Amino acid sequence: MTKNEIPKHIKDVTKALAEEYPPTNPVVILDTAQWWYKYGEGASDPIFRQAISWLAETQDIDPMDFELFKKFEERLDEVL
Repeated sequence: MTKNEIPKHIKDVTKALAEEYPPTNPVVILDTAQWWYKYGEGASDPIFRQAISWLAETQDIDPMDFELFKKFEERLDEVL
């Protein structure tokens, strides 16, 4: 996968997940998570996991995993 293969809407949401006020729309988050699951590293992809973690956070399911967020940011640097 190259940086040019990531659709713009996925890239935009992925970047937004790293911002101070990430998106809270579950459909948008799930779409992004699904893309990274399918075209990234599957369930172990840090971006996929961060998207799912943030979705859980927005739905009051589970607190955010800060170690995962570090891996997510490292993965962002690799792919975006």
